[in-house]
Amino acid sequence: MSNSDVPLNKVFVRIYCKIFCDQFPDEGFTQGKEARGNEIYEFLTRELCYANDPDTEDTIPGDYALWYLGSNEKFGILQAGDLVSEWSFGESCWDRVFVFLHLLHTKGIFTEEQFSHLIDLVAEGSEAFDDMYQIPAYLKAKHSGQKWVKKQTDTKEAMKKMIRSVKVMFTKNGWQVLSK
Repeated sequence: MSNSDVPLNKVFVRIYCKIFCDQFPDEGFTQGKEARGNEIYEFLTRELCYANDPDTEDTIPGDYALWYLGSNEKFGILQAGDLVSEWSFGESCWDRVFVFLHLLHTKGIFTEEQFSHLIDLVAEGSEAFDDMYQIPAYLKAKHSGQKWVKKQTDTKEAMKKMIRSVKVMFTKNGWQVLSK
């Protein structure tokens, strides 16, 4: 790709989701920053190396940052310019990630090749899992050539139920719970 093929447009973006004990990478995206497509693309396609084989604890390569945005059980935010998409506990989804990428592409932020690769990663993730805790098993099956069948889990619903019960407990103890 020549330099003339690389978009020079910049956009203010925020990209964040809470995974594990707040291990999603930052690189300035948590608070938001002006960035070009190459920087955003590199961030989203970065392998986070959080997928570990449960039998050996060896890292299984291929767990892209992008996948955690569509499958985490906690909360997060995707912002491109004035468009802000936030989610709460148990509400992450692949559609939100797709819309974010499409918006950036329509603003001329990504090359066609970058956009196509990102959409392929969203498609792969959404067809394989909705729960980030399935990523290691999926990658293990993928790398060993085994057939993978998407599994339904209750991780997100369990998180929503836990948050509801905490709110009820606070309310019963006289606290006022404010929500957005």
